[in-house]
Amino acid sequence: MMPPPANVSVALPVGQAIERMKRVLFQPFDLGKWFTIGFCAWLANLGRSRFQGNYHFGPGHGSGADQVREWVEKTRDYVTNNLVWILPLAAVLLVLGIAIWVLLIWVSSRGRFMFLHCVALDKADVAAPWREFAREANSLFWFRLAVGVASMFARGEQPVLVPSRGRSGRLGRDPAARGGNGHQGLADA
Repeated sequence: MMPPPANVSVALPVGQAIERMKRVLFQPFDLGKWFTIGFCAWLANLGRSRFQGNYHFGPGHGSGADQVREWVEKTRDYVTNNLVWILPLAAVLLVLGIAIWVLLIWVSSRGRFMFLHCVALDKADVAAPWREFAREANSLFWFRLAVGVASMFARGEQPVLVPSRGRSGRLGRDPAARGGNGHQGLADA
């Protein structure tokens, strides 16, 4: 076992990183370089943000919750009465959504290698790393796609909410299904 180094400094590598950042971005200042590196960074992070809405109808919002509940009931009735055209439209939208998801994963995989190339070599290139790292980026794409699909199955996610019939025979809410108050949404999972 090797003895620990005499003096370990956290400030030294941080200082070196700050000096490199100053050299890459400001010496000399080049707005075109900034836009190119920014574009590569945008491609690298494409599709990474998620929208997660948290809607709480707390005390004092009873009438709003009742209005939402009434709207959900009307929507459910409308959907069940118009399944003839809603199901094909939903299938097309599902296929389109999956295609866009796969495209975003592919482009962002290529963008990650482009961004790494720009930062590591202090170059503002787009086309060269796109071609040069195609094989590696495609390998990353297949890995990310496999992990994404596997994690969806592992979490038990369904691509669409499917109305189901509970023990009461009604679509959607079934208080008897879970012993709740019937406010769990469209699916009786």
